[in-house]
Amino acid sequence: MKKILSVMLAIMMLFGALSISASAENLTVDSLVTEKVNNDNVLVVFNFNGGTSKYDLPVYTPGSANGTFTLTSGVGGIYYLVPGADGKSLEAGSFFVMPSVVAPEGKQFLGWDCTVRDYDLVAASTFTLTKDDIFYAHALHSGVIYMTAMYESAEAEGDTMATVLGVLTKVFGTIIGILFLDGQSSAGIALIEKLLGGLL
Repeated sequence: MKKILSVMLAIMMLFGALSISASAENLTVDSLVTEKVNNDNVLVVFNFNGGTSKYDLPVYTPGSANGTFTLTSGVGGIYYLVPGADGKSLEAGSFFVMPSVVAPEGKQFLGWDCTVRDYDLVAASTFTLTKDDIFYAHALHSGVIYMTAMYESAEAEGDTMATVLGVLTKVFGTIIGILFLDGQSSAGIALIEKLLGGLL
């Protein structure tokens, strides 16, 4: 009987935890579009794709009247740049700066892929909205411009220890060769290499 009760309590606790997490307000593109976007402006959605913002970004919090913006550090995941951030509109002629990105470990940030431009955008560049951008955003994505961070594998660092030992072997081998092996630096280097054995 105790086992059955403990299983029932565990199940109830699990459903209780799930119901709490499900009740949190979820800010979706649809709610932002209906709340902040009309035919003259757009919503810009940045997908950091595993990376994070290098600098603080204004994060929109819906609420009374027009909502509020709070500067937040380390923004990652999906970030919404909505009209009104930093007092800016997102209509033709307005501009914003493309976020700089801290890439995930082992990756290197390449730039931003944009749904309304046929070329990639670099971090810290200025993106000026054109009438074409507004038109394509509304025609293709209900007033949303999607930006996706692109990465490539970072180049593997060279074996630093092997490089340091190689330099030290040549320096000390040359000194030993000159002082103790009748001036033969190559014999001194060979001796040091033999002493170090498997470390190189």
